[in-house]
Amino acid sequence: EGALITKDDETISADLMVWAAGVKAPDFVGKLEGFALNKINQIEVSPTLQAKGNDRVFVVGDCAFLKPDGDDKPIPPRAQAAQQMASHTAKNLQRLIMNRDPKPFRYRDHGSLVSLSNYSSVGMLMGNLKGGNFFVEGWLARLMYVGLYRMHQAALYGWPRTLMLLTAGRFSKLVRPRMKLH
Repeated sequence: EGALITKDDETISADLMVWAAGVKAPDFVGKLEGFALNKINQIEVSPTLQAKGNDRVFVVGDCAFLKPDGDDKPIPPRAQAAQQMASHTAKNLQRLIMNRDPKPFRYRDHGSLVSLSNYSSVGMLMGNLKGGNFFVEGWLARLMYVGLYRMHQAALYGWPRTLMLLTAGRFSKLVRPRMKLH
């Protein structure tokens, strides 16, 4: 209680911890009153990502359930969707502060990349590409995966810290032994 303990016994103190992994909203969301929920505790939202029945609450990520008009499937509970939802909600909050109506959210699937090792990746890129989907693999997919990872790092920490982390990682790779002897 009051801290997260990692597998390396590192203690990270926190007053509030929210685990957001997987495709099911946390159990406590299902206990909230006044929200329309689906079978996996997601809160049903309007196209503006406001909770149905309470437009003062915005819901993003795994906790949001939105099936856009004309679509057969809801927006997938993936990091890509959560990031787009968060950016859109920030803009809608600014619109509300300026006494403007919030705009509806539109999800754009840009594809997925999966790292298979330090040397290879595969992925399917979608969206604004001419001709539809584009399959990538090997070193090109790995380069794209690493670039995307660094962009996420920069979004969290800022570019100066990301560049320091990159430099520290490269230096560590040079000085640490290639093989651990136990």
